[in-house]
Amino acid sequence: MYRKNVCCFIFTDNLDFLGCVRIDNGQYQCVQGGIEEHEQNNIVEAGLREIKEEIGLLPHDVELVQEIPPPNGDPTVFRYKSKSLRKKYKVIGQEQRILLFYAPRDIIQKVVVIPPKNLKARREFERVEWVSMAELCEKCPPSKAHIFKLVNELALPIARNYLKITHKNPL
Repeated sequence: MYRKNVCCFIFTDNLDFLGCVRIDNGQYQCVQGGIEEHEQNNIVEAGLREIKEEIGLLPHDVELVQEIPPPNGDPTVFRYKSKSLRKKYKVIGQEQRILLFYAPRDIIQKVVVIPPKNLKARREFERVEWVSMAELCEKCPPSKAHIFKLVNELALPIARNYLKITHKNPL
């Protein structure tokens, strides 16, 4: 069984993506987390909650572009295995739903990687930085590399089109 998860790829006007550097291994990932029971039908709510918990940004700080559908409609391509989750949740790994968000470049100044105590969330990241999608793919955990590569192929054209339509950057 795979735990349902949301993963938020946040990009800026020059197509850099937010790379979150993990405290435990220095690898890059995106904001992500489990989809809670009451969020099963609203993954955007789950994504915005995770963004707030993990990096302190509020819903008005980011703009949802769209969910990135899996190729051929097969959600299993967004699965990865995890030994730590096997122990914690008794699952094989996670099946991710991918959300694509836009944020202005300077929003990084508002990022807080130490969650407020009232959220009761543990700190996951040492820091965040804007990086190319290629660098994000290079530095992500090996177990998620296939997902990041797919998102690279699927999300970049969508992000480019979004920037063109919204006139945020005349690519």
